[in-house]
Amino acid sequence: MLRRFDIASFLLVLAGLAWPREAFLQEPAGADKGEFSDELSDELGAKDGSSDLVDEELDLLESDRVVESASRHRQEIGQSPSAVTIFTREDIETFGGSSLIDLLRLVPGMDVIAGSPLHENVTARMFWSDENNHFLVLIDGREANFELLGVPLFEAEPISLDDIERIEIIRGPASALYGAGAFGGVISITTRAVPQATSLWSRLEGGEVGKLFLGARANTVVHGFGVSLAGMLDRRDTFGFRDVPGSRLWRMRGVMERAFGDRHLRLDLGVSKVQGRMITPVGMLYGTLNVITARAAYASEDLQAHLYWTWTPADAELDMPLTYLGMTLATVNPNHSDIHTLDAQMQYRLPEFYRPLLLLVGAGGRLGMLFSDQLIDAETFTDIDSPRYHQTGVSYFSGRFGFFVHGEYRPAEWVTVTAGVRLDWSSETTDTLFGDSGRGLNLSPRLAAVFTPVPGHHLRLGLAQSFRKPSYLEGGLHVAATVPAGSLLDQDGFNEFMTRVLGNAELRSEKLVSLETGYLGRFFSDRLSVEWNLYLNFYDDLIEMVPRLALDATGLPDLSRSSAMSENTDKAPRIGGSELAFRYSPWRHVQFVLGWAHREVVLRDEGGTYRPSDDSPKNLLFAGGRFRMESGFLGSLYLFSRSKFSSRGSESGTPGSLLDVKTRVYYPSQGLLIGKLGWRWLSGAGIEMEAGTKVFLPVAPWGKNLFKIREVAGGVQDNGMPWGGEELERMVTFYLQGSF
Repeated sequence: MLRRFDIASFLLVLAGLAWPREAFLQEPAGADKGEFSDELSDELGAKDGSSDLVDEELDLLESDRVVESASRHRQEIGQSPSAVTIFTREDIETFGGSSLIDLLRLVPGMDVIAGSPLHENVTARMFWSDENNHFLVLIDGREANFELLGVPLFEAEPISLDDIERIEIIRGPASALYGAGAFGGVISITTRAVPQATSLWSRLEGGEVGKLFLGARANTVVHGFGVSLAGMLDRRDTFGFRDVPGSRLWRMRGVMERAFGDRHLRLDLGVSKVQGRMITPVGMLYGTLNVITARAAYASEDLQAHLYWTWTPADAELDMPLTYLGMTLATVNPNHSDIHTLDAQMQYRLPEFYRPLLLLVGAGGRLGMLFSDQLIDAETFTDIDSPRYHQTGVSYFSGRFGFFVHGEYRPAEWVTVTAGVRLDWSSETTDTLFGDSGRGLNLSPRLAAVFTPVPGHHLRLGLAQSFRKPSYLEGGLHVAATVPAGSLLDQDGFNEFMTRVLGNAELRSEKLVSLETGYLGRFFSDRLSVEWNLYLNFYDDLIEMVPRLALDATGLPDLSRSSAMSENTDKAPRIGGSELAFRYSPWRHVQFVLGWAHREVVLRDEGGTYRPSDDSPKNLLFAGGRFRMESGFLGSLYLFSRSKFSSRGSESGTPGSLLDVKTRVYYPSQGLLIGKLGWRWLSGAGIEMEAGTKVFLPVAPWGKNLFKIREVAGGVQDNGMPWGGEELERMVTFYLQGSF
């Protein structure tokens, strides 16, 4: 086997690619670059100069001074109405992690929770949660959140870190621009543009824990269209269980793009297949997920639009124990489902009619469809008059539509006021806008002001509201179960109970109101940046899984009166905190970072009294740096740390009953080292080579094992198989890549 890998690596490193740093669809054509350069000079301390706000678009998108996602157009980051973290291609190339989720640990205040290769979660400015439903993930504008669970499956997408040019992370509500999914923020990923030349790239990486990555990409030009074709294999075992597959990933992607003057067209096709296990709020999920995407995008100076379709066939087995007092009541049946999503989005920059004012308008709609012969339709299954009474099978359709208006007003050079509002309709919620009218409607306003008293120093005040609509798992999913042979329970009667398990069609959307203030300053000729944010979040209509077990006269469960489904609770979390981050670049390709975030969470108890909660770590820290030398050496080393906490929300993978009361799990303070050291060189004939090593090393000075940590509760079952989150251990890998 090693000989095969050696031969493969020799062949693969003959290929390569020198990617351009400009990202597609991010630079509006026709922008006045010279005029913006004057504005940027002002920001760095030059003499006063004025320019139209419409024309203030940055020329170099790769700069960490530029942000687009915060206002859906490019602007200097100091003028952003939201707190934003930017990762450039250089950040990605020098980072030692193997996945996007590890890179996000460098976002101030970001909770990153890894339970398995397919259970990777993020949240920020919220309580600690491994449900992964607070952030909207966009890939070139395409919404990547999985419709069934309402979460992004980072590793299931047909892209890897090698495909990414740039990442922008908005912290704070963004529903005013992006709608339902942007509850706590947005992770906007921009993939690399297709080079207008023939080129090749390849990479081989392998090491501990069965890690193997094999990827290749070819690019050429056909009749004026830049064409890119890529294929990748990525696999890893489970920490501590080397014979248990952690993930098996296959990805293929093709991209075509072309510019017609100031207009740009891109076609993007992607296919991925992932096998493994992930943790859901109701148990372990094993199976195979396929993601097939097709996207067409158009951009001109004032208009951007795209249309995409996603097909997600999935085969899954949900390990959701249905036991009581050690008795097995039933087992959940395997399921196959087909999910289709059709989505269209458009935004338009209105012509300038008043010089200090910029206006954007946009609209979008989405149609979702789910088909399964194994799931239960709660309405027809229990309706004795329905032709599908006591029959499984679901044909589920959902729709949503929204439109927004976004405006920026600059009455003076030292102040920018941003205001916007979005109205969304969804067929999946019971929300009402005015009393009992306007079912399914949500309004998301935002107001922010940025003050620049002196060049290079920005003060921001903001107020925003967002919402998160229930996912299909929370609002409509009902799995079928089989009772054991000889059981006293009736099969159809038990499945009537299952119509009151998981989904609840009467849910309201979760709501979030956020107040924030922030400062961004630059010192020492722009080499040092300091960011400090304060926020206060008011979270209402929190959705949680609530078991309600009724007993009969004999003390046994009365399933006709019992339920275990999602409900809107009265906990009403209130979360406040601060984020402080420093970035220092003494030389162009050397950067040091330091970040600290503190958070306090209070929850309302059943008596209506707010009490402090220890269910979230109060402190998150990171420190480290990256470098890239002219000699060819490059790399990075970062330390991440999280303070101790305890949680009841992380036991979803516990091999117990769905109806059991959860027990508290304690997490000691722990750390994580992620590093990389590599060397890049030219080997002749324009071939660029790079080789190096990466290290992933957990550290737990107060844990049971110094070099093992657990970010999601888990353990070992009686049969020796793992449940819940895996215990993270050391992983060292080596890589070799080539390009020309």
